[in-house]
Amino acid sequence: MHNKRNLLLVIIIIVFSNTLLSQIPTNGLVGYWAFSGNANDSSGNNLNGTVNGAVLTQDRFGNSSSAFNFDGIDDYILVNDDDLLSFPNNEFTFSFWVNPTLTQLPASPAFEEDFESINYWGGDLSFSVQNDKWVRHSGATASVGTGPNGAQSGSKYRYYETTIPGDNHSVPYNGTMVSPDIDLTTSDTSELSFYFHAYGATMGTLDVRVGSSNLGYTSVYTLSGQQQTSSSAPWQNVTVDLSAFLGEVVHLVFEYTSQVGTNTYTGDIAIDNITVSQSTQYSYSPEIGIMGKREFSQPYVYDWEYNIFGTTDTTVGLVCWTNNGQNGVFGNGQTVNHSMNFTPGVWTNFIYSSDGDSLRYYKNGVKLGTIPKNTSGLNLSNQDGDLTFGLAGEWNQFRYLDGKLDDIIIYDRALTQTEIDSISFVNQLLCNPVTGTDTRAECDSYTWIDGNTYTSSNNTATFNIANGAANGCDSIVTLDLTITSDTSYTNITACGSVVWNGTTYDSSGTYTGSSVSNNYSASLDGINDYVDVGNNSVLDIDNSVTIEAWINPSNLSNRHAIYSTRKNNNPGSFQLEIGTYIGVGTNYVAVTGLSTWVAITGSNVINNNGGWVHIAYTRDGVGNNHEIYINGIPQIINTNPYTFINNNSLKEIGRGTFETQNYDGQIDQVRIWDIALTQLEIQNYMNCSPTGSESGLVGYWNFEVGSGNTAFDLSPNGNDGAINGATYDNNVPSQSCALTNANGCDSTAILNLTINNSVSISNTVSICSGDSFTVGTSTYNTDGTYTDVLTKADGCDSTVTTILTTDPLGCTDASAFNYDPNAVCDDGSCIFPFSNLPDSISTCDSVQICVDSIAGSSYSWSTSNTSNSGNLAIGDTYQGGIVFWLDGNGGGLIAAPSDQSAETDWGCTGSDISGADGTAIGTGNQNTMDIEVGCSTTGTAPDICANLTLGGFSDWFLPSKDELNQMYLNIGQGSSLSNIGNFDNVPYWSSSEYNLHFAWVQSFLNGTPTYINKVVWTYNVRAIRAFSAPIIADTTNCIWVSNAGWNYITVTTANGITAIDSVYVSLNTSVSGSSSVSVCNTYTWEGQTITSSGNLTHTYQSALGCDSLHTLSVTINNSTSNTTTITDCDSYTWSVNGTAYTQSGTYTDVSTNSSGCTHTEILVLIINNSTSLTNTVSICFGDSISVGSNTYSQTGTYTDVFNAVNGCDSIITTNLNVSQQIIVIISQVGLDIKANSTGTSIPYVYEWNTGETSQTITPNQDGDYWVIVTDANGCLSDTTYFVVDWAHTNIEYFNIDRLSIYPNPSKDIFNIEFTSLLRQNLEIRIINSIGDIVYLENLDNYTGDYNKAINLNEFSKALYFLEIITDNGVVNKKLILQ
Repeated sequence: MHNKRNLLLVIIIIVFSNTLLSQIPTNGLVGYWAFSGNANDSSGNNLNGTVNGAVLTQDRFGNSSSAFNFDGIDDYILVNDDDLLSFPNNEFTFSFWVNPTLTQLPASPAFEEDFESINYWGGDLSFSVQNDKWVRHSGATASVGTGPNGAQSGSKYRYYETTIPGDNHSVPYNGTMVSPDIDLTTSDTSELSFYFHAYGATMGTLDVRVGSSNLGYTSVYTLSGQQQTSSSAPWQNVTVDLSAFLGEVVHLVFEYTSQVGTNTYTGDIAIDNITVSQSTQYSYSPEIGIMGKREFSQPYVYDWEYNIFGTTDTTVGLVCWTNNGQNGVFGNGQTVNHSMNFTPGVWTNFIYSSDGDSLRYYKNGVKLGTIPKNTSGLNLSNQDGDLTFGLAGEWNQFRYLDGKLDDIIIYDRALTQTEIDSISFVNQLLCNPVTGTDTRAECDSYTWIDGNTYTSSNNTATFNIANGAANGCDSIVTLDLTITSDTSYTNITACGSVVWNGTTYDSSGTYTGSSVSNNYSASLDGINDYVDVGNNSVLDIDNSVTIEAWINPSNLSNRHAIYSTRKNNNPGSFQLEIGTYIGVGTNYVAVTGLSTWVAITGSNVINNNGGWVHIAYTRDGVGNNHEIYINGIPQIINTNPYTFINNNSLKEIGRGTFETQNYDGQIDQVRIWDIALTQLEIQNYMNCSPTGSESGLVGYWNFEVGSGNTAFDLSPNGNDGAINGATYDNNVPSQSCALTNANGCDSTAILNLTINNSVSISNTVSICSGDSFTVGTSTYNTDGTYTDVLTKADGCDSTVTTILTTDPLGCTDASAFNYDPNAVCDDGSCIFPFSNLPDSISTCDSVQICVDSIAGSSYSWSTSNTSNSGNLAIGDTYQGGIVFWLDGNGGGLIAAPSDQSAETDWGCTGSDISGADGTAIGTGNQNTMDIEVGCSTTGTAPDICANLTLGGFSDWFLPSKDELNQMYLNIGQGSSLSNIGNFDNVPYWSSSEYNLHFAWVQSFLNGTPTYINKVVWTYNVRAIRAFSAPIIADTTNCIWVSNAGWNYITVTTANGITAIDSVYVSLNTSVSGSSSVSVCNTYTWEGQTITSSGNLTHTYQSALGCDSLHTLSVTINNSTSNTTTITDCDSYTWSVNGTAYTQSGTYTDVSTNSSGCTHTEILVLIINNSTSLTNTVSICFGDSISVGSNTYSQTGTYTDVFNAVNGCDSIITTNLNVSQQIIVIISQVGLDIKANSTGTSIPYVYEWNTGETSQTITPNQDGDYWVIVTDANGCLSDTTYFVVDWAHTNIEYFNIDRLSIYPNPSKDIFNIEFTSLLRQNLEIRIINSIGDIVYLENLDNYTGDYNKAINLNEFSKALYFLEIITDNGVVNKKLILQ
């Protein structure tokens, strides 16, 4: 049996102690306080301590009264001063065990940054959009084609702005963002989490590093290339383990490097919501004192020789102070700090050992670091001072210990590493037995250290290991043993035989094995192979799902579905797929929904022909909690919201929505779960396949049958799949595992096998020729022997052999004319010639009589009356038209009752139509047929006639030249029958061609024939047809009968059978008539509407049931109208009706025209109105306004007339008010000057060149002063100047010396020089006469010489003023720019 889990023996070792003296070094031993019932020194130096408040307690070994507990308020132990306790050569060793009272701190991250407020990050930063900087930003990024659209949460984030569009990076740009300090000194675990958004076609590389300037920086995460697919795609989260940096104060560095080339502006990357987590922390409060030496009798003397204490930030250190706290021996001159990381309730040993040049410090025997001597520090002096335990200080501050102390040891020298080990790990002399528990979970049986073999669980057995504890004491161990075993069952139904666990079984039964092997996979061709696993509702999983499979793909050039519910493309359907897709990625793994990429990895996570790969997709709940695993490792993926629904779609392995998405390669062990597996579960099932009975497993196909067309489902749900085209393959994924249960024990595998047998069937079948016979999916229709292999209901083969014979078809009725004595199958073709012949027929004009046409038969017709055609006359209606010519033998020509077209060409000019040149009577039909052959143009005069069906006849044609003339003479305008043929007074086409360009026409106005170009001119068309004398005899199966009487038919078949029958024909004659009408615009008659003059015809049915053709001649007179458009101002009078209109609109007037029809006059009128406007305007004295081309500057009312855009007048009236002029006079009033203003509205506002705004000011220096006055209307006075010569005349009053301006006047440059006699803030400015600043310079905290050339050439020539504003006042100088 295989033991999957060997649990280590867990023995709790407890060490007991009374004294360490015999185990520790004694050389250089100054003092050893074991606290065994008291605070005496065990070193022999009698440095005994006096206890002040501290109480005895258990030590770290559980010994009572062997350590001291201090209350943290005022408890301490005092050891009187002794020279042994001072170390003038800085050589010493301190060791102690401490167990402070700890308080759990509230959980909080070590660091958080959401960029909502401004924190002190370093690096390449900006608070506004700036190229190649980390920009603090809100909303969408500044560059198109980049993301995100906003912060991950809140409103702010930082992103790296690469550059502007079109800029060419010849080298990569990069920038860093460095966090503030992050303290991990007190954390046991730590993890970095942050969100990123990397959408952009030219995305560069992000490198995240952690470290410090002392430790260096280590890269912990890198990202390259675009990760999101749009600016609106969700942010992605990254977590990084920071365990390697525990115990340190570190920084985070985010460094981004851009791509090179043009348009790298689409490489912006964004960061948000950075968090560094930490484990639960503990602290002690207040700060704790371990030990210290100072002048205890003078508590406020700053003279601690050395101290050991812990601070509130959970650091502890040796503090070496001399000479009132200055010039310490080690480290930074005062303290040696390091992390304590106390565990609640656990004793900790600290040792500090100095050889005079450096200090080593240890925790539990492990060296934490080495600190060199401070070269400027003084030695520890031999000062008077007592040693305290549980009390230390800093300057005048006392720190007491809240906790326990034990085994304090002091040496006057440095110890070796071996000696330090002996102190930290020494075994104790006095022992109590150590107890412990050995907890084990084993399979089937286990032999323990007591030599006994246990086959069932046991938690009472014990065993004593003499001297087995680490301290040399006995160890008593109690066994806690759990024995487990398991058996798994596999149910397989197969055909013929099956291979299981490497053995072939060919009969039903129950078989046992110790493990399950994998022998077969399915191979799919990527074209039309797939496995249909049905539509069982148990497979209608929703939003908690795991889909996994082993795949060995042969092709990744397209999209290839592994498992799909999308065949019907219903909402909520999805498929797991691999492959390559433009704009998405290469060699990816993805889950797609309906028009949605639900979850997708990056590119190149799998390879073509790269061997077997295990893929798994999980989703937990309805959220966006997707995971994709490759060989059990989760991938970085992009996700989109999508809801899976029970959509009643077919479920298929290896086939997607389209057949172009079918899987190409080998596949094995496809499993569907309705739960989201964990990563550990996925890895376990990847290596060791499940048995099929696991909770949540709803479908499992491992293709282990190896033959047949059924993929058996190993889950309890029986979703057996139908294999379509796929084959079995013995290339399988490599899995190395024994079959184990959940407890890790070997499992006995039991196979319940059912073998079903194949069957064979032979059938003899006869079918009629042309029929078919179907076996399964195969169809046969010819003689032969066929074999088909079908699948029975139990999944096994059924072999069907079919012997097929086809029998001939034909007529099997011996009484039929076409009886076939060889026919076996009657095809319904038997013919009886008189089946369609009635006894009698009554019709109009003529009728066609037919009997059945029988191959090889002869026909003979005869009639009882052969002279009735002599009764026809010119003008009679007969056989669909009007008789216009008779041949004297009972035949003749018939004209259509109306024209077939007007304004139609003859066609095909330039083409000589062979045979179409006949002009005589009887040549029109041949002409027409020759034209149809020689001219392919449709819609011409001959083509219209040749394709005409009228009156039940389709043998119409265009008349020849002479036939056309007979129509004119007999039924047209040249006839005595008054144009009974209803012809227009226009030319009509004949079918007689004159030459390749011309054909004959005849005018029906005057009867003149002529030849005309065949396509240039368009004329009327009238079709004709020929009829012949009544038939006496014929030899076809059909005849036309145009006379009343009996008609007889004799039919003789090929086999000599003769049959005779007859039919009586009654004929009635059609009639015709005409009339005329005159109307306006349009006329409708018998459903026909005409809008221009012409003829209409309609066929009525006579009382005898025959056609009665009536022709109506219609004259159309048209209504008239006229439209006039007028644009005028204000009003318009219309001359048509004398009406005046003042509004725009459309107006009509209706009258009668000369034809008696309606005439309508229409007026489209546009009225534009004149406009007027009055404005009241106030301006200042000296200003003006412009209205059109006029300018006004005096008070008054003005009228201006303009021509508006619409052509009408626009009158503007302006009421103008001009303010009075402001008169300003400056006068001296004592040492002041005052501006007096008159002439306009008060109050006044004063603006002096000194910046003062009062009416009266006091000059502080000689020079020019000016003022501008603004009245209550906002009007300005002219600038008024005044020269002051009684104020300060020495500019040194302003601490300004040697002021020089040259040249002055100047055309452009003024050189200004002066000396500031003391440090002061100066403002240098030049203003124009209205106070505008044209030059400004600030000199902060300035002293010394000033020399500058100031160029004013861009300003207009005028008077300017130099002002030097000092702390004492303003120095003014006049500048003249010429």
